[in-house]
Amino acid sequence: MLIFGGLILATWIANRAGAGQVLTFWIAYVLTRPLGASLGDLLTQDKDLGGLALGASVTSILFFAAILVLVAREQVLANRYGVVAKGAGPLGGHRQDYAWAGAAALAVAVIGFGLSMTHTSQPATDLQAAADQSSVTVGQQGSGTATPVRQAHPTTKLGDLSKFAVIVGDVQTKVTKNDLAGAKTRVKDLEVAWDDAEAGLKPRDATKWHQLDSQIDDALTALRTSTPKQTDCASTLATLMHTLNKFDGI
Repeated sequence: MLIFGGLILATWIANRAGAGQVLTFWIAYVLTRPLGASLGDLLTQDKDLGGLALGASVTSILFFAAILVLVAREQVLANRYGVVAKGAGPLGGHRQDYAWAGAAALAVAVIGFGLSMTHTSQPATDLQAAADQSSVTVGQQGSGTATPVRQAHPTTKLGDLSKFAVIVGDVQTKVTKNDLAGAKTRVKDLEVAWDDAEAGLKPRDATKWHQLDSQIDDALTALRTSTPKQTDCASTLATLMHTLNKFDGI
C-alpha cells in the first residue's frame, strides 16, 4: 500500500514539476487500482496473514459510507454554486477538498483499527477444531489408556493450514455419509476461506499455493457437477487433505 501510494505521490510531484497532465493523470489513475487492492487486502485479510481481519462486508460498508459523504458534499456544493464555480463557495476550494478527503481516510482508519481490535484471527470453535484435527492419539507406556497429544508441526512456507483442513474434514464426513448436498454447501466455506487468504498465502510459496488451489478446484468441481459421485468426491477430498497435511506447518 505504501509503495503504490508513494508512486502516486511521485506522479503528483512530477505533475507539479511540469510533466504532461494527460500522462500523469493516466499514471495516477492506473495506480489507484493496485493501491485499492492493497488497502482492501490490509483491511480484509486475517491477522495471521498480516491484515486487520475486518472481512469484505465491513470493509465495503466503511468505504461506501466515506464515498457517500464525499459525493453528497460535492453534489451540495454543485447545486449551490454550479459546477464551474463550485470551488469558489465558502465550503469549497482545494484545501477544503483535501481536508474532507483526509478526514474520510482518517475515519476509515480509526474505525477499521477499532473494529480490528475486537476481531480474532480465527473463531474459537475453529481453533478447537483445528487443535483436534492436528492432534494424534498415543498410548501411555504401561497403561491401556490413550492420551491426545498435539502433533509437532514443521516450519513450512505456507504456515498454518489447519483451518482449511478442518473444513475439508467436515466435507469428507458428509461425503462418507453420502450427504453430498450438505458437502456441497459446506465446501463453499472452503472456497471463500481460501480466496480470502490468497493475498497472504500465495506470495509465501506460489508453487505450493497453485497445487493446493488446483486440488481445491477439483474438489469443488466434483461436488458441484450435475450428478456428483460419492467415489469421485471422496477421492478428490482425500488428495486435497493429504496435500494440506503435507504443506501444513507453523
